[in-house]
Amino acid sequence: MKMLFKLFIIFISLVSLSASADCQFDFMNKFEVMDSKAFSMHDNDLEGDFYESSEEYVREVVINLVSEVKSCQKEKAVFISDVNCMELIPGKPFSKNCVVESRIGYFFISLDMLDNINIIYNRWD
Repeated sequence: MKMLFKLFIIFISLVSLSASADCQFDFMNKFEVMDSKAFSMHDNDLEGDFYESSEEYVREVVINLVSEVKSCQKEKAVFISDVNCMELIPGKPFSKNCVVESRIGYFFISLDMLDNINIIYNRWD
């Protein structure tokens, strides 16, 4: 019974890693772009507020961006592990930037003065 349980855990782990690899492969346009890629979307497309709850807002950004790729549509394929936001110039809210770490790579996210969300994706090496 213990052996069957161990095999089940290994199988689930392999399926999860496979989904992550497929998601990353498709997200990077089948690796036409090798290491990083820039994206942009408008703030009106999201429900959250960047300046009130930055961490939740950038999670929403990443999930919306990545969910456009069919193999990434399940949040489990993205698996956001860590979010850090900070003002690059203390006391200047417009200088806030965030880093989102996920299973498929990490994202640098900032909002410009015209409510455009600027996203730089970098794959893990």
